[in-house]
Amino acid sequence: MKNIINKGLTFPLLGITAGLMLIFTGAVMVSCSDWTDTESIDIKDAAESANYQKYLSELRAYKNSDHKILYAWLDNPQEASSMGYTIAALPDSVDVVNLLNPRDLPQWTVDQIADVRSTKGTRTVYTIDYPALEAEYRLYVAGLEDGASATPFNTYLSNYLDEMIPLCTQYGFDGIALYYTGSLTLHMTDEELAEYQSRQSTMMSRISEWKSANSGKMLIIEGNPENLLDKSILDEVEFFVLRTEGVSSTFGLTKAVYDAIASGDIPTDRFVVTVQTRAIDISDERYGMYYDENGDKTTAIPLAAEWVVTPEAGFTKLGLGIYDIQNDYFNSYLNYQYTREAIYIMNPSPKY
Repeated sequence: MKNIINKGLTFPLLGITAGLMLIFTGAVMVSCSDWTDTESIDIKDAAESANYQKYLSELRAYKNSDHKILYAWLDNPQEASSMGYTIAALPDSVDVVNLLNPRDLPQWTVDQIADVRSTKGTRTVYTIDYPALEAEYRLYVAGLEDGASATPFNTYLSNYLDEMIPLCTQYGFDGIALYYTGSLTLHMTDEELAEYQSRQSTMMSRISEWKSANSGKMLIIEGNPENLLDKSILDEVEFFVLRTEGVSSTFGLTKAVYDAIASGDIPTDRFVVTVQTRAIDISDERYGMYYDENGDKTTAIPLAAEWVVTPEAGFTKLGLGIYDIQNDYFNSYLNYQYTREAIYIMNPSPKY
């Protein structure tokens, strides 16, 4: 039998959950069409077995328990060239997966969203990216011909939200992540402040309206929640994701949280920090690397996970976010090697 780990098997060993380890008997192999060498398999009996159903039940219970969460962004092309770009291949213990390409989802992705929710308790979201929209709008204005009138930003923003918000219902997502950085208002002119308030009000009124109409859906705030002028919605936020992919050590993680809570009006009990995966080419050390306590460069994910489980005065570390998680699938030693290590560090389980 070929090495089933390297074929993206998603049953045992995909994520070490709290006390969960399933022992399968018999040969279990995965056919991935063009994704890998094809072998004849039949997973129906395994999926319907009493042991596997028990495992899934315990997995869902684990995700509803008090534990450190694993949040992940997945690049999901319409045509996946590898299992590494699919939701189904993610480690079972991933709590929430954020799809980087939420528009025009193929049916097989929609089916996987529903399947991982019902079987594994994995929730799926997507991001409304306000900074990217502002950058897009600046390019749009810069590209106008002389004398042409620009669409007002708030209209541009409303049109974007008209497109993005309905995706949640259309494709069966479990919620929305709002990525917002904002700015300090201290040194803004009256005109700048009025525009800043108007833009933020347009965005947040729509998000609040959506949340009120979808109480069962999760709302995540990514970026800088401290820069929201009206913080009344923050109590409804599942957790805050601080986009710390760019820091070079765990000290940067601590600083990011203290910066966020410095104003004193941000809930301190639900912070998730983020880390970048290493590049698929491991000789490229520009991404996913930290300096350790000795000043040496090392893989960031395990160190970030250790930071998550180290108690800190003043705030609660809820979990870890991994950006571009698909890169970790293509690990030469083990699919999702560093993701699995992070899950184990944050939620160590007994060995069975």
